[in-house]
Amino acid sequence: MNSQHPIRIIGAGMSGLVAAVYLHQNGFPVSIHDRASHAGGRLQTTLKDNWALDKGFQVLLTAYPLTKKYLDYGELDLVYFKPGAKVFSSGKSYCIGNPLQDLSLAWPTLKYPWATLSDKWKLARLTRQLVGTDLNEIFSRPERSTEDYLINKGFSSSIIRSFFRPFFGGIFLEKKMTTSSRMFEFVLKMFSSGYAAVPANGIQQMANQLARQIPSDSIHLGQKVTHKEPQNISLDDGTKLEASAVLCAHAHPESSPQKWNRCMNIYFSSSDAQIIKDPMIGLIADEKSPVTNFHYLNEVPGGPSSDEQIVSVTLLPPHNNYSQEQGIQEAQQELAKHAGLRDLKLLTVFEIDQALPVHQEVKLEASPAEIRDQSGIYYCGDALTAPSLNMAMRTGEKAAQMIIDDLRSKAKN
Repeated sequence: MNSQHPIRIIGAGMSGLVAAVYLHQNGFPVSIHDRASHAGGRLQTTLKDNWALDKGFQVLLTAYPLTKKYLDYGELDLVYFKPGAKVFSSGKSYCIGNPLQDLSLAWPTLKYPWATLSDKWKLARLTRQLVGTDLNEIFSRPERSTEDYLINKGFSSSIIRSFFRPFFGGIFLEKKMTTSSRMFEFVLKMFSSGYAAVPANGIQQMANQLARQIPSDSIHLGQKVTHKEPQNISLDDGTKLEASAVLCAHAHPESSPQKWNRCMNIYFSSSDAQIIKDPMIGLIADEKSPVTNFHYLNEVPGGPSSDEQIVSVTLLPPHNNYSQEQGIQEAQQELAKHAGLRDLKLLTVFEIDQALPVHQEVKLEASPAEIRDQSGIYYCGDALTAPSLNMAMRTGEKAAQMIIDDLRSKAKN
């Protein structure tokens, strides 16, 4: 169906890109406008020498329904993490993982000292149950904090402290584990149903792949939208552009001010011996430590080899006045104390104030009233439902379908 004017999408993040792809596949002209110089929104990668440095530790969970639908995993040249983690505390380290996905993790997990046999049995049983649970059921269950959920399930304080808190703290970007139990079950289901992976050339490759699925002249970067109405948008240079519909790829402006979890992502080069041999996430099992996780990078394919290792470290700033200098110093101290890494030379640091939206309630679907406001402007993005790449893409698809339905209904009338 051809429209007189394109559907204008404000924001080239993953939700906006999926909306554009869906609209384009259904024969509707689109035009994306983003103030940034790159597509992808919060998915950003900086190439430095022979390393792809992602802005923040982000992974693709291969079991995500929407990424399986819209992305070509083979083209992304994914680097897979083993389904587990290596946990460090005061110079000691042990592995814990999912033997159902990787049998080599069975014996290390059985020997893991910071969890009881009951903990290990409960975790195995919970993952099996969640793999077979429908997403609609997960998101219809009563919500409680993740910590209350784990305590109610009978997990010991030791496994909560050593594994759940640093592992999921690094995912949800908060260590108090106040995140909804629905979100915890969803993420654990995704981890247990597939694998965590990153494109070899960086997380932004996912956005770039989506962008290639629509005409190149449909994406306009470096354009700031200063005003929007249901049938037009205005740019900061005064240009006014007509539209068949306007889709804003972020939270509804009339909702309460969006709160965000923040983090600091620091990259170090190191000549120390690599202490995690397999592609696996390292955790710091210390509730007082600002560091949640770290991992080693793979070199960009085709780049020159390096004698040094690159370590990506995620910290959760304990207060708003936490400086880069404090973060760098504490990361070096914590990795030396717990993991024995002492040769850490700063490569780069990212302070990410809007890393993950905070939700009072998480849900699987946004309501029609949340996607289309009373004026007729449409919205999408994970701030509408739950903080997840899958949810961002899901709202983009749903908003696009609503636009199609509304335009077709108007055309009939």
